[in-house]
Amino acid sequence: MEFPVQRDLLNPMFEGYKLDPIPQEEVVSRFDLPSTLSQGIVSKSPLSFPEVQSRIYHNHLTVSHGRAAYDALEPRFTTVYELPQSVTSASAASLMHVEFPVALLASPDVLLVSDGHGSLHVLRVDAHAPSQASALYKLSTVDADTHPFRLHEAALTPDGDIFAILSFRCYDSATGSSVVEKRHPPKFEVWGVKIGQTSSSGEPQAITPVFRRRGDSVPAYSYLIAGGCVYRPLEAPPAPSYTPSPDEMAPIPRADENLDDSPADPDTPPRPPPYSWYQTPDALTVVFALPSSTNTRDIRVAFTTTTLTLSVRNVADTTLPIPTYTSQRLWDTIRPDTTYWTWDRAGERTCGLLTLTLDKAEEGRNWMHVFASAEHASGGLRREDAEVPETRDPSELAGIRDSLEKYTTALGGEGGGLGHGVPSLGEGEMDMEIDSTVGREVCVTWVKVDGAEDVSSTPVQLLSTDIPSDNDHASSFVLKNGLDGTAFSLSADGPNGPQWTHTGTFPALSFVLASKQDTRFVYHVPGRAVMAFEGGTNDRGSNVYLYRATEGKALWSKQAILKIAEGTSGSLLGVGFVNHSKHGPVIVCLAEKQLIVLKHVL
Repeated sequence: MEFPVQRDLLNPMFEGYKLDPIPQEEVVSRFDLPSTLSQGIVSKSPLSFPEVQSRIYHNHLTVSHGRAAYDALEPRFTTVYELPQSVTSASAASLMHVEFPVALLASPDVLLVSDGHGSLHVLRVDAHAPSQASALYKLSTVDADTHPFRLHEAALTPDGDIFAILSFRCYDSATGSSVVEKRHPPKFEVWGVKIGQTSSSGEPQAITPVFRRRGDSVPAYSYLIAGGCVYRPLEAPPAPSYTPSPDEMAPIPRADENLDDSPADPDTPPRPPPYSWYQTPDALTVVFALPSSTNTRDIRVAFTTTTLTLSVRNVADTTLPIPTYTSQRLWDTIRPDTTYWTWDRAGERTCGLLTLTLDKAEEGRNWMHVFASAEHASGGLRREDAEVPETRDPSELAGIRDSLEKYTTALGGEGGGLGHGVPSLGEGEMDMEIDSTVGREVCVTWVKVDGAEDVSSTPVQLLSTDIPSDNDHASSFVLKNGLDGTAFSLSADGPNGPQWTHTGTFPALSFVLASKQDTRFVYHVPGRAVMAFEGGTNDRGSNVYLYRATEGKALWSKQAILKIAEGTSGSLLGVGFVNHSKHGPVIVCLAEKQLIVLKHVL
């Protein structure tokens, strides 16, 4: 599954956003909730990083089959149903983490509610009468009789059943232990389930999966399964190990022996290795030299637990060796979610340094090499595949730049210098470390309803998802592309399976989002705007930043800032979008103490 960018939809001449003030008092309305909400859940053991991250970004507001059809645009609060209080025991199952309760409308009159303890309630919703429970289900695994899970998606099937997507954390089947250890990160299962709307018996029925997938993180988006890893079938065999044949083994040179095809030129400095590297007990640092004129947006780096993919595009003529690796197998496993890379242009020097910091999956394990083995290319062994001795002193890593400076100078190479290819918007203001962490790295997995087929993407940097709404539209993502945000729309019925189409660009979106310190939700309305919502901690309230779509190749676009939650409103818990019969598009924001309605902002 690929995300092809159309160059004619990019706007490299874009200058920036201009403030377009919106009258606060005319578009923002606040309504007190009947009772104060809380997003806190008491945990009996530490949460892993993926679980903490998923809870931070969890949207507590559900918008589906909109009911905001009142001309007055005033919310009406009604208790739909009171869930039975869950009683936990002192067994191992009680150590399992409680999940957030979730309510989703599968249709205008069918509501699914998960209580966070392992039960799923099917309710018949009637606007003029109290809701009635029509069925009760529970999730059971080898870990426990009732296993907590989180509900992600629900919809009616053509035959009248309900199809839902849920996820849960896997526990040790013997002890139910949920202790987080770096050496043994938790696993998460994603289930596609099919259940009936009604039940003839009053007893809870077991939830049976139609398909099961397992990965290392909690899904961030669930119409497709998007998360920090690829979700694979449980029965999928592990990747086969590779043992090089004798003719693929690189010879070990003796002292003063030159194994190059041509004799060494005494007037030319020795050719440096393709990279340098060193390690600590928990990380591996690998450094490549690139022309300093290389633009950050042209560097493509992707990690999986066992492979590295690295490519550099639009490289100017240079004598420097440009590294290229495609799913190159690493010597051992890493943690992709905490592995990162940085690019140091080094001013006006010829060479800059691309640094990869690989987080070891097994702390304390000493790596013998960076890559598992050498590839056998058609023209013989590639230089990039030859093993490189470890640099024991980290301070010597800069030597790769100096040696390449001498090497390229001797061959007549010229440095590119800093500033080439950097848009005026970011020139002098870019912070590579901050800009590289904007958004969330996710892999997108498409699974058929029956689980018979799936397809996954390489890791991409997700900036925004389409805002939860009552509109029936295709899934849409905004991905990081250098400083920009490129919008993609999904077509599920393409001739070759699901396909992503580049539909537009939000110029400089990645750049402006990097300055936001308290962003909790980033959503977009396709073709209109991207909205960054602050969480509103420390009783200071929260704002929403709107970045409107540009028209064609315009040099400027509009932005707006609105105060949504006051200091007394509490933290922002959820966001949704509804189409009002009179006021048009309306943004609904749920805080701990208030419901905030934004009208006439799109």
